[in-house]
Amino acid sequence: MNDVVLEVEHLVKRYGDGPVVVDDVSFRVRRGRTTALVGESGAGKSTIGGIVTGLQTATSGRVAVCGEDRTRVARSARERRRRGAQLQLVPQDPATTLDRSQRIGDALAEAVALGGTPRTDRLPRVEELATQVGLGPTHLELTPRSLSGGQRQRVAIARALATSPEVIVLDEAVSALDVSVQAQVLNVLNALQRDLGTAYLFITHDLAVVRQVAHDVVVLRHGRVVEHGAVEQVLGDPQDDYTRLLLDSTPRPGWRPVALV
Repeated sequence: MNDVVLEVEHLVKRYGDGPVVVDDVSFRVRRGRTTALVGESGAGKSTIGGIVTGLQTATSGRVAVCGEDRTRVARSARERRRRGAQLQLVPQDPATTLDRSQRIGDALAEAVALGGTPRTDRLPRVEELATQVGLGPTHLELTPRSLSGGQRQRVAIARALATSPEVIVLDEAVSALDVSVQAQVLNVLNALQRDLGTAYLFITHDLAVVRQVAHDVVVLRHGRVVEHGAVEQVLGDPQDDYTRLLLDSTPRPGWRPVALV
């Protein structure tokens, strides 16, 4: 059985006549596993995430989700819904995608409806999603402005889970949270993956986060892959000088900054 749920092959992205921002990138994400894309700002991580989720188009290359080619843009609402049942996005700032005046329960109900859940089953499904991400019934009655940053991120995760996707793309999904809240959200993600078998493409610049959630890692620099493999292999025994610089630049006891050149 093929367990590859996301496959990126020779992906290239150029904006007009400008420089190539993604240059011949290839990787795979397997069912029930997390692949992290890491690199400093401008490495091409979020551009790749945008292409994978259909928010951007590639100049060349191929993206396949659950074995289906996603290179072309979805032509119909039906096709977009079908694709949404396979892959979902958790953005860096969920506040930008949540209606400030809409109750959380209603926002989740909309996502559940788009997933094709019958009307009579929607409320139980909303309550199930809230429970899965550690939210209670009272949270469903609140609006986003009444929630903390960590709670809003849990809502974004619940909404992404509404269609039971095979893979979720998380674009710097915990970078705006403080360390304690970040740990709580990462624990939620790990538990969900263990229980549901969902695959994650985790886009981040934080190698400490990579160690906590990822099985595999792809290190990017200037849009190109400089190193990839299992997390314990790449971060435990890095072969590329740039990967070593990233590790040396990660804060830890006695840490001194190292310039990335």
